Amino acid sequence: MARKRYSAEQINGMLREAEIQLASGKTTGEISRMLGIAERTYYRWRKAYGGMKVDQAKRLKEVIGYRAASFSINATNLWALEELEASGHRYSSSIYPVRHDIYGMPDAPRFAFFPATTEKLIEWPGPTLDIGGHRWACGGGGYFRILPYALFRWAVRRIHARDRQPSIFYFHPWEIDPLQPRVDGLGLKSRLRHYTNLGRTEARLRQLLTDFRWDRFDTLLGLRDG
Repeated sequence: MARKRYSAEQINGMLREAEIQLASGKTTGEISRMLGIAERTYYRWRKAYGGMKVDQAKRLKEVIGYRAASFSINATNLWALEELEASGHRYSSSIYPVRHDIYGMPDAPRFAFFPATTEKLIEWPGPTLDIGGHRWACGGGGYFRILPYALFRWAVRRIHARDRQPSIFYFHPWEIDPLQPRVDGLGLKSRLRHYTNLGRTEARLRQLLTDFRWDRFDTLLGLRDG
């Protein structure tokens, strides 16, 4: 028999009913049978959703933002943005307007824009600086680990001061794990990109959170309800 799937809103409603029944003296076993779920499912739901408001539970199922791996959307595959919009996404940060050996769309706008291939989806590219006739990336990841922190901070401040724009930031969870296993056989470029300054990233991240005010994509774009 196929297992029934419940939305976050349905689970939230069932948990509220369970609280009422618990207050009336029923056991969790009785309540679980009444709800048609296993008792272990009830405890798992309560741990994940307990105390959550209805609007918060609703937002859990609404994935409206996306970032393509390695900023892999470029001029050759802009159809991907159409697919994102069709699947309900409202913004993307999948294009990096730089020249790079792995990714990049150097002619793309530097800041949030509506791609010609979509109607409402907003693309917010990785942050860059135009200096000396060149465009330099300064968004996070390897740029954050490898560049001196003072230089990275200066780049963010320059975007704020000169462009009057917020600067976005990203990092990968493995970048704050200096004890991660090393992969044998990698070339020098890959080793430098992946392993440089792993032991310093967490401290730099804490400093970055102190030096600037941060918020969510959907809030800055006016897409967040409530």
